[in-house]
Amino acid sequence: MPERKPRSPVFSILFMLTLAAIAFGVYLTFSTFHRNMAAQRKEASAKNLAGISTALNSYASKHDAHFPERVSQLTREFLPDESILIHAAWPDRPGYIFIPGSRPDDDKDRTLLVFENVPERKRKLGIQVLWLSGKIETLSEANLVVQITAQESAWKHTQRIWLPEAMISK
Repeated sequence: MPERKPRSPVFSILFMLTLAAIAFGVYLTFSTFHRNMAAQRKEASAKNLAGISTALNSYASKHDAHFPERVSQLTREFLPDESILIHAAWPDRPGYIFIPGSRPDDDKDRTLLVFENVPERKRKLGIQVLWLSGKIETLSEANLVVQITAQESAWKHTQRIWLPEAMISK
């Protein structure tokens, strides 16, 4: 059997550097893909929340500035396109949660109307919310929990019914 020459250390170093460069390229490709998907999800959800805001405000304009007590009160007159209730990223579950009972005199910048019903594995990316003011904002899961807890406590203190409801298309 012929004697094999030992490989040069330069070959081993170049081989390892090539593997590292390929792995880094794959990592960059997939991380960019995931960031783009998250941005598309956020954009589509913001568009849906803006449509929900329009529907809720249309309802309020015809009911002395009061928002509906139940999602079912948002008839086709106010919500002609129910597809905005379906979140494109997870169409098999309710896309948004409505918090009924807002009043015209509530603090518009601290009262939640609607928030995304985000699957647990996606919550680290943030949860978009619709405030009474019409502003759409992304909150961390912890900040959302703090806000919901404070709002629930305030509403129970004023003897309002606290009953968040999934927004489901009929």
